[in-house]
Amino acid sequence: MSKNYGLFRELVLTGLKRKNWSLRRLCRKVSLDPSFFSKVLAGKRNPPSEEHALRKIAEILSLPPARLMVAAGRIPSEWREKLSHPPTFQEIDARLAGVRETQAVAPIAESAAPALKRPRHLPDPELRAEREVLQIAFPKKDFAEELL
Repeated sequence: MSKNYGLFRELVLTGLKRKNWSLRRLCRKVSLDPSFFSKVLAGKRNPPSEEHALRKIAEILSLPPARLMVAAGRIPSEWREKLSHPPTFQEIDARLAGVRETQAVAPIAESAAPALKRPRHLPDPELRAEREVLQIAFPKKDFAEELL
């Protein structure tokens, strides 16, 4: 039995309905087995794990690729580099945990020297730049809802 991929199912079914396509037609275009994909949409199997297949489904159904991949339980490749940067990861993790931006976790280097920590109202310039990038990349206030 698969995890809860309700959003994935909803996105695919909405895309199929909007295009007035059958499941078989989509599977032919993406080179997926219709029996397998039918089980995916029924919640009996996990969505495809290959990023190129998920991107092709998104392209064909005119869906946002990153949203479909996240709904399938995958991290889009364009996000991996951003998430490997510690301050960016900490910021996203803090948002997902429901922590306010002013209470974000301090960078690792500062946490090693507590006497040299900056007051929270004067953030590190690098963190401030990361927050600005995040606000451009993820403009919605409730980032957790966007990911889910």
